Amino acid sequence: MLRQMQQALTKIARDVHGVVLVADENDPHGNSFIYTPENPKFAEVCVHRQIFNWRLSEFTRGTRMFYDRHWCYEGGDVNSYMRAVAALKEWQGDPDDEPLGWIKAWDGRRGR
Repeated sequence: MLRQMQQALTKIARDVHGVVLVADENDPHGNSFIYTPENPKFAEVCVHRQIFNWRLSEFTRGTRMFYDRHWCYEGGDVNSYMRAVAALKEWQGDPDDEPLGWIKAWDGRRGR
């Protein structure tokens, strides 16, 4: 069941938005997906489900222990997931920018 859910969510991201996500093998719950941008200057991004929302978390490439910044998207359903993935597609992990449509964010300097 878990594998089917992961496959369905990665398929939706690829088919609807053209975003290639890979299930995070370190997540025992199957709620995290990793996006690695083609531009090596851009950070890796994890799309993961929280209790009440979906979150985009930016990581320094090659390290997934701590995130640098994150943005939350309201709701824990597939529509919230789609909003987060759509924002990720437009943003692409650019360190000089941030994704659109979030409801709260943290980057070490501010929380909202």
